[in-house]
Parts: sequence; C-alpha cells; structure tokens
Amino acid sequence: MSIGKRARRTAVAGIIILCVIIIIITARTTRAWFTSEILSELSKITSGTMNVVVNDKTKNFNLNIKSTHIFPNDYIGLSKDNSVVVNIKNNGSIPIFYTGNFSLSMKNKLGYGMVFEELKREIFNSAEEKKLEEVYILHSNITEKYKLIGDKIDKFDINGKGTRGGDGIISLREWKDNNNTMAGINKGYCVGALKPGYYEKWTYKIKFHRDCAYRPHAGKSLKLRYKVSSTQFEEDAVMELVKSNKIVVTPKDMSEEDFEQMAYYWVNSIGKGYLQNQD
Repeated sequence: MSIGKRARRTAVAGIIILCVIIIIITARTTRAWFTSEILSELSKITSGTMNVVVNDKTKNFNLNIKSTHIFPNDYIGLSKDNSVVVNIKNNGSIPIFYTGNFSLSMKNKLGYGMVFEELKREIFNSAEEKKLEEVYILHSNITEKYKLIGDKIDKFDINGKGTRGGDGIISLREWKDNNNTMAGINKGYCVGALKPGYYEKWTYKIKFHRDCAYRPHAGKSLKLRYKVSSTQFEEDAVMELVKSNKIVVTPKDMSEEDFEQMAYYWVNSIGKGYLQNQD
C-alpha cells in the first residue's frame, strides 16, 4: 500500500510540475502578439527667419537729409526731387509687422515749421510690381480721401501757435504729436505689414515753410532720425510692441486685456488689410 501511495504522490507531483510548465509556456506564448510598424516619410522642420532692411542697411541707415543751415522755402531732402525716401524691405521668410516714423524733440518749435508738401506710401513685390499706393498729402494739401482725418491733426500754425480749424498745412510736429488714425498711423507711428520679398517705399517731401517767423525758428537745431521697429506677424508679438510703446504711447494703467485688444485691432484691422493687397 505504501508503495502505491508513493506512486500516486509522485504522479500528482509530476502532474503539478507539468501544469506549471504548461502555464509558463502558455503565458509566454500569449505575449507573442502580431505587430506591424509603419513610418512616415522624414519631415524636416526649419525655423523661419526675420530680416528687415531699411534703405539697404540692417542698422544705421542713411536718411539723405541736409545737415547744413537751411532757410525758409528750403527742402530738407538731398535727392533730385527734394524728397526723403525710406524703403522698408522684408528680407526674411515670414510676414512681418512694423512701425516706423521720424523721431524728433517735441519741445522744439522748429518741427512746426517743417511742413509736408508730399507724403505717400507704396508697396512693391520682389519683381518691382507696385501692389499698393496710398497718397496722404499732395501739393501741401491733405488728399480728399483723408481730409477728415487731416482736419483732426491740423491744430497748430507753422510757428507753433494753436489755431482753431488749423492752417491747412500738416507739419512734421503735428504728424508726430497728434492722436490720428490715418491709414493705421496713431501718434505719428506708421504701421505696416509685409510678406517675404516685399518692400514698402515711404516718400516724404518736407520743406521749411517760407512764412516761418524769425523769432521762434532762427538759430534753432532739430535733431531728426527715423526709427523702424518690426516683429513677426502674430498677435502676441505685436502685443509686445504695443507694451513697449513702439506703436502708441500707452497709459501706465492699461490692463493685459487692453493690450490684447489693441494687438488684435492692429493685426486684424490694419495689418491683414495690407497683406491682402500683396497677393
């Protein structure tokens, strides 16, 4: 009997060991799933470049303005047609948003005597085809299209005295100082947007008005520069320009929401309009 029990025990132990082996083998077998791997074509991501050139320079460009003494009825430009030209070109690979205008002392009354005889902007593509032209001032007069806006910024005479109804002439000082919205210009800052390869040509014909009085203007010096600030054409990027007062002089108590609304306006109401004309 004892031998029979041992045999049964051995048989049972053998069965248990066999079951364990089968379970292990089965477990390993169930993990061997059918698999398949398919790869996409290799894609290359390249970051965009932003390269803005003004009058063929990336910095310290030449304005071609007289640095010697000028007298009433003299133009400040040195070109053959007496104009001052600023070419702003997008040499990068992404659309840009920019602001630019003259920089001058707002305390110097000589700026009131420097008046616009002509002011216009033109946009060209890489093939030198003109895609847009806006004329603001021609023959010293605000054009009909912008007459109502011109009336808002014409507040002083050529000697810097406030006049009701203005004097019909737009001075460099008025262009910089007054809160105007002439084709996306606010507080004198010119606003624009350019696609890659496009450039914008600003033409300013400015003269020292012939009727300027001697007392407020004689012997005065006016330091004049032109500044261009640009960024990529995105609301967040433009908002940073707004915050840094590159577009308008903003109050110190402006909220984040105010900045967002301004950036949205400049991009969607002003910038996109210029880009649409570049198709």
